[in-house]
Amino acid sequence: MNRPRKPAAPSSAPRTSPRAGLRRRAFLRGAGGIVVGLPFLELLRPRTAVAGPDDAPIRYLQFIHPQGTVWNQWAPTGGETNFTLTPVLAPLQPHAQELVFIRGLNNESMWLNQLSNGHNAAGRTLLTAMPFSGNLDGQGDLLPVEQQVDNSHAGGPSIDQVIAQQLQAPTPYASLNFGVGGASVNEYQMLFGAADEPISLDGSPQEVFDKLFTNGDPMAPTTAELIRSRRASVLDAVGESFTKLNSQVGAADRQRLEAHADKIRELEKSLSNTGKPGIGCGTPEVALPPGFQPETDGGLYDADASRAFIDLMVMAMACDLARVGTLQYTNYHGPTYPWLGHGIPGGYDSWHTWVHAVADPAADPTVLDVYRWYMGELAYFLQRLGETPEGESTLLDHCLVLATSEFDNGSVHSAYSLPIILAGNLCGRLQTGRSIDRGGHYHGELFAALQQLFGVESSTFGWGPLCPGPISLG
Repeated sequence: MNRPRKPAAPSSAPRTSPRAGLRRRAFLRGAGGIVVGLPFLELLRPRTAVAGPDDAPIRYLQFIHPQGTVWNQWAPTGGETNFTLTPVLAPLQPHAQELVFIRGLNNESMWLNQLSNGHNAAGRTLLTAMPFSGNLDGQGDLLPVEQQVDNSHAGGPSIDQVIAQQLQAPTPYASLNFGVGGASVNEYQMLFGAADEPISLDGSPQEVFDKLFTNGDPMAPTTAELIRSRRASVLDAVGESFTKLNSQVGAADRQRLEAHADKIRELEKSLSNTGKPGIGCGTPEVALPPGFQPETDGGLYDADASRAFIDLMVMAMACDLARVGTLQYTNYHGPTYPWLGHGIPGGYDSWHTWVHAVADPAADPTVLDVYRWYMGELAYFLQRLGETPEGESTLLDHCLVLATSEFDNGSVHSAYSLPIILAGNLCGRLQTGRSIDRGGHYHGELFAALQQLFGVESSTFGWGPLCPGPISLG
C-alpha cells in the first residue's frame, strides 16, 4: 500500500444535519474500539470531490498480468464497433460493450535500456514509459550505451501515481496496490511515485483485510486482534451503530449498507477472520484452502488470492478507502496453474521456459488456457465492479480500468503491440464497446490521454521524444 495519509483535523463548526453527524471518512464504531469503514453513501458525498454526473468520485484501476498473451490471435476481429472476440478474450464477452480494445501501441521506451535482459526493462517502463534512471545523465538525457547500466529503477512516475497525485482524494490511502502471488516483484517493479521511488505491493489478502476493514485508523492496524480476543465478528461488534445508521439513511443508501454488510461477512468467513458469536477463532470455514500461503514458487494459491484481492479491491473502492488501485500478478517465472489441470511445467523446467519455447501460442491449448484464465479474472473484476451500486449507477461506470501485460509476444520479449484493454466509461468520459488500432504510436501517448481524462493538463507522459502528444481515444 502507498503511505497512509494523516487524517484531517475535525471541524469545530456546529453540527446541525445528519451529514454533519458523520465524519468525511466515516466508520461504524462498536465496543472495544472496533470500527468498520462505510461504503460511499449519498449521506457522505463530499461537495468538492472530483466527481461524475451523479456526483460519485472517479477512479483509476490497473490489472497487470505477466508474460504477454496470445499475440497472434489476441485482437478482436471485425470492425470498430461490430467486432468479435478471439478465443483468448472469450471470458470478456459479457462485458464487450464496456470495453475498448487497443492494438498497435509500442513500448519503445524499454529498448532505450540497451543492456537490459528484457524483463526488467519491460517491467520498469510498462507504466512509466521512462528509461532506467541509471541510464539518464544529470540533465535527463539518455546516456550512450557504453555508459548504461543493465538495471535500475525507473526514471519517472508510473501513470497510476500521476493520476493519484492529480486526484488528491481525501481518502486514507492515495493508492492500494495488491500483488497476486505475493509482494515480491523481482524484475517487475512497475509502480513508482517518482524517479527512483518504487511503490511496494501488499501480498497477503489476510493482512489487507485486517488493515482496510477492521480498523478506521490505517496507522494502527490492530483491530483484528481485538476482534479475535472478544470472540465476535466485526459486524456484531458494530451492530448497534449499524442499525442506528441504517434507520437514518434513504432507501438507496440502505441498499448499499446491506450489500456492504453481506460482503464484509463473506470476506470475514473466507479469510479466517470470524467465528460464531461467543466462539473463539479455531479451525475456520474458509474459501482459501488450508495451508494457504500468499507466495509460493509454483503459485499454488494464486487463483484463491486473485479472487480474494479482487473482492478486497472492489470493496475498498466502494468504501472510498482509495481511488487508485493496482492488481499485479507477480508470479511470472514459475507458476504451475494447478487449477487448470495441465501439469505445468510439463517437459519444461518452468512456465517461463515454456513461454519462450512456443512460437505459436494459439496452437498450444495449455498456453491458450493460461492466458484465457487471466482474462477470466479480469472478467470477474469487471463483474464485481459492475454489480456494486453507487449513486444511480455502478462502480464500473465511475472507473477507468487499464488491463495489459509487459509483452505482446513473451517468447521474444516483444512489446511492439501491447495487449491493452480499457474498461468502464469513467462517468461518460470514454466511449466503450470499441476495438481500435493505434499502430505507429507509443504507449506513453496513451497515458498522456488517460491522464487528461482525470484532469492532468500536460499533453506528454514519460520519455519526451516518444510522446509527441496524447492519442485519440474517440
